[in-house]
Amino acid sequence: MNEFQDFVTVKTFWSSYQANIVKSFLENEGITCFLKDELTVNADPLITNAIGGVKLQVASSEYELAYSLLDEYGYINPKDKIDNTLQSKLEGFLRRVFNL
Repeated sequence: MNEFQDFVTVKTFWSSYQANIVKSFLENEGITCFLKDELTVNADPLITNAIGGVKLQVASSEYELAYSLLDEYGYINPKDKIDNTLQSKLEGFLRRVFNL
């Protein structure tokens, strides 16, 4: 894996245990992923809303596969589909503007 590879959020969780279950599922399918803000939420659960929860991120090259697997196995609900589209567009915009 390239250490400078782009990662994008595929789903957001309000607790780290839920995020770890889905992360394990994706890793079992061979998808590279990690949990952004997991340790922060574990250290102070009351800050979850302020930082937007625990974000399950996958390599941008594996996003479509990860999303389709999550959708197929019922991890994605209709609200996630809308949020995910907006979040991925915002992340892409911020990357272009700030060269992240």
